[in-house]
Amino acid sequence: MIDDLLKQDRSSAAAELGAKGGSQTAKRGSDYFRQLAAKRKTRAGGRPRKKSE
Repeated sequence: MIDDLLKQDRSSAAAELGAKGGSQTAKRGSDYFRQLAAKRKTRAGGRPRKKSE
């Protein structure tokens, strides 16, 4: 019985949520995220600048 339970493929909750992909992001659209960025005090988002040596 235990072997039977171990053989069953069960997807985790994270895998099921990941399967949705960016559907919610796409539903909100780029304007939504543009407004969020405008509300921030500092607009220093993203990757830090590369320092030239």
